[in-house]
Amino acid sequence: MKNRLRSEEVNLQYRNPLANDYLSDFARVQQFFTYNPYRRESFEARYNYLKERTFQRDTVAAALRQYNSKLGAGPETLNNIELLSQPGTVAVVTGQQAGILGGPLYSVYKALTAVQLAAKLTRELNRPVVPVFWIAAEDHDYLEVNDLHVLDREGRPVRLKLDYTPAGKYSVGDIAVPGEYSSLLAELAEKTSDTEFKPELLDLFEKTAGQSGNLAEWFGRIMLHWLGFAGLIMVNPMEQSLRGLEKDLFKTAALRYGEVNNLVAETGMALAAKGYPVAVEKDPGNVNLFMYRGRERLALLSSGDRFGLRGSGEIFTMEEILQKIEADPSGFSPNVVLRPLSQDVLFPTIAYVGGPGEINYCCQYKQVYELFGMEMPVIFPRANLTLVEGSVENYLRKYGLSLKDIVYRPDEVGKQHLDSRDEVGIEGVFAGLERDISSAYEKALPLIMTVDQSLDKLGRENRDRVLAQVEWLKGKTLQAHRKANDVFVRQFRKLCNSLAPGGQLQERYLSGAYFALKYGPTLFRDLARGVDFVGNTQHKLAFIKN
Repeated sequence: MKNRLRSEEVNLQYRNPLANDYLSDFARVQQFFTYNPYRRESFEARYNYLKERTFQRDTVAAALRQYNSKLGAGPETLNNIELLSQPGTVAVVTGQQAGILGGPLYSVYKALTAVQLAAKLTRELNRPVVPVFWIAAEDHDYLEVNDLHVLDREGRPVRLKLDYTPAGKYSVGDIAVPGEYSSLLAELAEKTSDTEFKPELLDLFEKTAGQSGNLAEWFGRIMLHWLGFAGLIMVNPMEQSLRGLEKDLFKTAALRYGEVNNLVAETGMALAAKGYPVAVEKDPGNVNLFMYRGRERLALLSSGDRFGLRGSGEIFTMEEILQKIEADPSGFSPNVVLRPLSQDVLFPTIAYVGGPGEINYCCQYKQVYELFGMEMPVIFPRANLTLVEGSVENYLRKYGLSLKDIVYRPDEVGKQHLDSRDEVGIEGVFAGLERDISSAYEKALPLIMTVDQSLDKLGRENRDRVLAQVEWLKGKTLQAHRKANDVFVRQFRKLCNSLAPGGQLQERYLSGAYFALKYGPTLFRDLARGVDFVGNTQHKLAFIKN
């Protein structure tokens, strides 16, 4: 659809002070990063660095080809995999947990930022650059991926949950799509408004669930259906052939875990000294690796010269750990500290696209990279974006409001607008009434007490009951005022639910599936064409024409 979208920008501050400085005042945080993401020479220097390193391109490409073909990838993705197998091709990598039905909107925005950055660097470097999406399939935080949020038929935020609990700390890539998914899809169909796209999308969700061996694969199929046009490559790090390439990384991690933890802690202290939050605070005995026992993913911990698995009671020597890594590296998994290094062992990563959370994590890893004889890639901020539907845009204009008003001070703004419609001055009327009553009692009580001193307490209790009745009447009057201004109240509520549902930025709360159901999956193609995800760090507004 031509001209379906138009975009604007707004200067929005985020809750994370380090992320704010990274976006708007990089000099304040540059000591924690290797490259400045806003300078072209950073990408040129990173490319020249990657040219001198060796990557197992054939093995990686074979694994990617097999996995993406299984997900139903189109020729754009498969062609990019072929490019990646060739010397000189580099990758822009991003990733996210395998959220149900594609997860929150920012999962899509990460991917689109990577897609546009890869295209931009291809032009500027005159070298092929491909976008890669790392599915966090090994993550065992199931409760972080088993739900999604939508707006119901009345425009109210609703949480839909996959009503299933795994028997242990299983990686999402080891959890089969449970039969309960059908109840989730039925509730999704019931709660959301009917559109011309809804039957097709619900059928897609149903079909891909049946085709997928696990929840990570289900996520990957949906993401490729939406974004495969851009040549996005999906990677599941649990693929056995890929794990084999990380053997040396895992061994070094086990041997030098103490140094790794000291460096992370040292950087954490430097961050705290500058007033920034510290994202990674690990137990000094954490080896930064997980081991699999059956399907459970358990943390590997050190105690002196022995190693144990959290909650299992098993004990190992260092030699035994190294032998196990050598024999079967797929039995191990990196934690949050080693995950970025794991990615950069497999891929010639020129840039990693991350949100505020990832920026906060990565800033503690510069020295860890150096310890492993590696260099941190360019950390490129994902685009922050809010979708503005036609009716929502109309209400913003009607009431002279902005996204900042809705995000930062919705209660204050809503009250101001209601007060401006109050011709009586309800708050003032009742404030005066309360003053008059209190003043009258203060004059009357001393006189009453001349009759009987014990009437003081009774008189004050009587005053309080009268004031409570005044407060009750005030509430009823305000309620009637709100009812008389029901149009504004409903429209303002819709603004808040659409732009900042649950008091959060839209991109962090609402599911991409919600907007796909409403406007069709080609909405994401329109976003890729109509919004500049990499031009600057301003928050983007994408206005959707109805």
